[in-house]
Amino acid sequence: MDLKNKVTSDDIGIVIDEAMRGEQKALEDFKDVLASNDMPENLRRMILGQYDTVRNSMKTLEQLQVIHE
Repeated sequence: MDLKNKVTSDDIGIVIDEAMRGEQKALEDFKDVLASNDMPENLRRMILGQYDTVRNSMKTLEQLQVIHE
C-alpha cells in the first residue's frame, strides 16, 4: 500500500507507522554519512543538526504511536 492510500484510509496508526519507517531510514542514512571522516567540520555540524531534528521527530512519532494504539 502506498502512502496516498494510507493517508486516505483514515487510519492514523498506519500513517504514523509509515512516517516512522521513513524517519528510521533517514536516521540510518545520516549515520552512514556521519561515519565518514571526509567532510569539513561545518558540514558535519550541519548534518548532526539535521540528524537531531529527525531523531526528535522519531520521539514525537513514538509518542503518537502509543496514544493511537
